[in-house]
Amino acid sequence: MYYPITVILLLVPIAFLTTCSPPNGDKQVKAVETNASVVQQATSQTTVSHVNRMQKNINIKQLDIVTLDTYPMRVNAIAQIELPNNCLLVSDITEEIQNDTFNLTLLPTPQNGVNCQEQPQLIEQIISLNIQGLKSGVYTVNLNEASAEFILMVDSVL
Repeated sequence: MYYPITVILLLVPIAFLTTCSPPNGDKQVKAVETNASVVQQATSQTTVSHVNRMQKNINIKQLDIVTLDTYPMRVNAIAQIELPNNCLLVSDITEEIQNDTFNLTLLPTPQNGVNCQEQPQLIEQIISLNIQGLKSGVYTVNLNEASAEFILMVDSVL
């Protein structure tokens, strides 16, 4: 006598659960994947925007180019940089060469665990330029808003 009631009590929740599930489970999974990519894009855009804002806080006071009399020849860009406080560091420098122009970008990083003092910090950064394979000529170096030129007297080919 208890057997039919037990079967009915077990089948009712199962029937209820099957009617509540989406008709196609794949659509739900795809929606989650799309949302994850949207979150990733938003996060990367926020990070890029944060880095761009920090780059604007870096002021290039002076940019000099020094050609070292060595073999192979070396060229350094020496930048006098003013940071807004002691919490910001220059963590990396990217270099992109287009035709006869070096485009350098300073990538700042905030320091954690430092007692920030909101007073400008002047630092000097020496940046070795990759001149290997360049022909002789006049080259321009752009670093944030600063610019300088140098002359490569001989081809830099080993």
